[in-house]
Amino acid sequence: MPNGTESGNKQIQSALKILDKIVPEFEKTALNNKQEIEASKLQIVLMVGLILLFILVSSILLIKHISFSLDSIINNLAEIAQGNFFTRINYKGDDELGQVLCALKKMHSEMLKGHYQDWRPEI
Repeated sequence: MPNGTESGNKQIQSALKILDKIVPEFEKTALNNKQEIEASKLQIVLMVGLILLFILVSSILLIKHISFSLDSIINNLAEIAQGNFFTRINYKGDDELGQVLCALKKMHSEMLKGHYQDWRPEI
């Protein structure tokens, strides 16, 4: 029986030597995987931050554009309401605000036609 025990002990020692070689490799691989995961998390956070920054800047620019266009419409209407029919309406755009201003220009030109007809001396 001593031979069987010695043989078993050798097998156990051989297995332990193999484990001593394998475990550091697994630890190294696990550390590399952890570092890669942390790097991926950082990349995701940076990408989300950039996307949010892009959305914020785009929103601010869009709001400024709409606000400027609406201010232009309001100022033109206020001038016309005060009787200044010769106010120039300057806005070019293919968006909805451009359509509103196009209609406003048409209304303005029709008002001017009527204004000139009313002021035309009768002959």
